[in-house]
Amino acid sequence: MVSRSIGDIYLKKPEFHNDPNFLQYANYVPMKRPILSAEPSIVTRKLKPQDLFIIFASDGLWEHISDEAAVQIVSKHPRSVIAKRLVAAAMQEAAKKREFRCKDIKKIERGIRRHFHA
Repeated sequence: MVSRSIGDIYLKKPEFHNDPNFLQYANYVPMKRPILSAEPSIVTRKLKPQDLFIIFASDGLWEHISDEAAVQIVSKHPRSVIAKRLVAAAMQEAAKKREFRCKDIKKIERGIRRHFHA
């Protein structure tokens, strides 16, 4: 399975995998084929007059909250706090899945924290 990503060229093209400029990021496992792709996954939908908003988010959000939960958050909160509420809901679900408290996840360093969201 190939994941999608912006950046991380050393995981997309074998010629960059052993490049000294990227070795600090590489996992030192020989790469036979790309692990990531910059090719986006695109879904199209015609907007209807009753559509009120569009939520653009990464898999980091959608892996933890449902479409319905996201719609509820966007519908019930002022625009100025929607993004924070969506992130908080996703972190809460990620914490629950890992049997952590959300405040414990927030204490983990940012670079390491992403491993707890998956």
